[in-house]
Amino acid sequence: MFQMITLAAGFFVMVRYSGERHLKGWLIAFSALALLNSFFVALQMNGVNFYFIQGPERPESDIWIGHAGIMFQRVFSGGLSAMASPILFYFHPALAVIPILALWKSYCSAAVIGFVVAINITLFLLRRKLFYLTLPLLFIGTWIFMKKDFHLFGTEFDLWVFSFPLIKDHGFGNGLASFSESNILWAGPKMVFKEAHNETFQIYFEYGIAGLYLFLQI
Repeated sequence: MFQMITLAAGFFVMVRYSGERHLKGWLIAFSALALLNSFFVALQMNGVNFYFIQGPERPESDIWIGHAGIMFQRVFSGGLSAMASPILFYFHPALAVIPILALWKSYCSAAVIGFVVAINITLFLLRRKLFYLTLPLLFIGTWIFMKKDFHLFGTEFDLWVFSFPLIKDHGFGNGLASFSESNILWAGPKMVFKEAHNETFQIYFEYGIAGLYLFLQI
């Protein structure tokens, strides 16, 4: 939450005082960050680590953190790549290909969906013929990447099924930060969940019916 507030404040300052005058400079800096991240992903793929040491996502866990570049977590690396690709395409179409490496190694379906949407909008606005040519290829590639995640109810439903039996006190919950400390493992993509990705359920998990009642009152 502290990071979100800090970044939001920084974004406001950027837009308020320098966004209009230095927009291209900010876009170049953001693009450079994405390219640098992809470079570190390539190094990590070849066993070179001198920024973030890769290892388990949690202590005493065999779930490997993967190639996250300089973003520390694969999800953040994929999100950065998805957001930067349209900007890089604006500077030169060939540059937009580079972040795909980090996007691929993020194993993040949400980032892939964001990338496909962003690239399609960019192509539709700037290269209409190329848009119609690449549209089927992008969707086929996305389907191949994401097919392991396609199931009836989704990841969140599976997470609820795994975590609900761990609630010891439905009246007052398991306590502050107890969801994170539970090290809930989803065997499908081999991920350890630190958050429930559902605010209402996580409040119920940690504070029970009493906490959920107070939350809904607010």
